[in-house]
Amino acid sequence: MKKSLILLLFALLVLSSVGIVSAETVLDVWLVDWTEDTQKLFEEELIPEWNKLHPDIKINMTWVEWSKYDEKLLTAFAGNTAPDIFQTGAEYAWQLATKKQAIPIDHYIANYPEKDDFYEGAWGVTFWEGKQYGVPYLTAPRANIYRMDILNEVGITEVPKTWEDVLEAASKSTIRRGTRMMRQGMGSGDWQEFIQLLLAAGGKFITEDGTTDVNSPEGRAALQYMVDRFNAVSPPGTAQLSQSPIPHFATGKQVITFGNQGPINQVQKYAPDKLDSLAVGVTVPGGEKYKVSDPSRVRGVSLTFTDWLAISTQCEDPDAAWEFVKFLITSENIAKYNEATWFMIPPRRSAAENAYWLQLGPLQEFLEVFDEYGYAFPAFPETARVQKVMGDNIELALNQKITVDEALKAMEEGINAIWAEALGK
Repeated sequence: MKKSLILLLFALLVLSSVGIVSAETVLDVWLVDWTEDTQKLFEEELIPEWNKLHPDIKINMTWVEWSKYDEKLLTAFAGNTAPDIFQTGAEYAWQLATKKQAIPIDHYIANYPEKDDFYEGAWGVTFWEGKQYGVPYLTAPRANIYRMDILNEVGITEVPKTWEDVLEAASKSTIRRGTRMMRQGMGSGDWQEFIQLLLAAGGKFITEDGTTDVNSPEGRAALQYMVDRFNAVSPPGTAQLSQSPIPHFATGKQVITFGNQGPINQVQKYAPDKLDSLAVGVTVPGGEKYKVSDPSRVRGVSLTFTDWLAISTQCEDPDAAWEFVKFLITSENIAKYNEATWFMIPPRRSAAENAYWLQLGPLQEFLEVFDEYGYAFPAFPETARVQKVMGDNIELALNQKITVDEALKAMEEGINAIWAEALGK
């Protein structure tokens, strides 16, 4: 009996030891820039390949929507359930550093031999106060994309160069039947477009003293243009386009769009015969209707968002997390990801040089715009709160609930109050 008990205890000890040795590490990974093709890439290629290389490190993927990102991330950290690795936006370095949501990775980068293959400008968004908090994963400039086949039909034969040109093109290409929208010349615009227009007019979003300068002649010209364009396309009472499983820009129900390379990917996927009709460009105030205080400061601007990967401060095995990050950002894998995710620009030179999709005509134009007019989107405190203040007031101005001047004043006061609180001023 005693011998049997000893053998049983020995067996349990052996099993326990084996269990400890073979216990696998589990990494929770959140991506916020993704498509169905991205999910397919991870499920069918990347994760199986990783499992062969690291069978003891399991990956759990979560696909997060940008509209829910801030709330979901805040809730996860508050509940001590944050992901081990998560993708974040160009403007988030301040938040992740000061709120201690991401670990500095300088010690990993110091021993990473492939760091020089990344574009220097892409690294910038991952720093705060001299420390690095992540690695670039996707680069997305902003520009106007035009369906020139439709614009030609309404007499617009050249790519618009000024805000006045775009206003005319958007108005002429819009079709309404009564209050029903049949074809939309251009969408309403958002806070990102406003910042790009402000900069193109020669204005500043963040000044040297850490305040915002949205309430300026340049900001007034930018927002007035957005209001004029919105009301030319969608007068009060207009019902917007009905939802469609195929994006409106690909079907031709939207003629001009502001954004990243995504719409080009959509046309290539759903209407490849229209790909050659696309044109890409940035615009400036022409000085006829939209005047600025110093015309010499007017210049083309393409806001560039480099989204990046961070390792959470709640990650229990940052070394394993870094191994997976390195796996994702190899030249081959980062190229696959950017191809699957809206034809984005890989932030690695070797990947971008071999990216066949960047040889497509309109994407070549996007690269030229990026090369000539690219402007890295700045990091700033309390991103989500600032976006809300801007988005709410822009929407009110577009719908004529408040005046342009009232919207700009509210944005200025709201943003400066948020930044003063965040920076302890």
